[in-house]
Amino acid sequence: KPILNSPDNGTTVANLSDVVFTWEPDLSGSTMAYRLLVFDRNYNIIWIYNPASNEALSVPYGGPDITGQQQIIWRVDAKGQTLDMTVNETDFTIYSGSESNERVIYIR
Repeated sequence: KPILNSPDNGTTVANLSDVVFTWEPDLSGSTMAYRLLVFDRNYNIIWIYNPASNEALSVPYGGPDITGQQQIIWRVDAKGQTLDMTVNETDFTIYSGSESNERVIYIR
């Protein structure tokens, strides 16, 4: 699983645009790719970021403006080995397994 650094679980922020998400790579060595997801409290996706590398990352929030008092969930998925498949003449790359960590932040 990726190691989440910040923001801490339960952090309250005035504006989501001020948030920088940081995490460290999974230490198992089996991770091929990461994905950062930001959800509302009902797990509706607000923003997705797919980093270009597997290095320790620091990603400023780049999604839509969020206003009002809200609970936001952020999650980093660590995806494993890839498998290339063709289904109905369409090529797909599928990642085997996925390990995730998530935290909650609040907008006041």
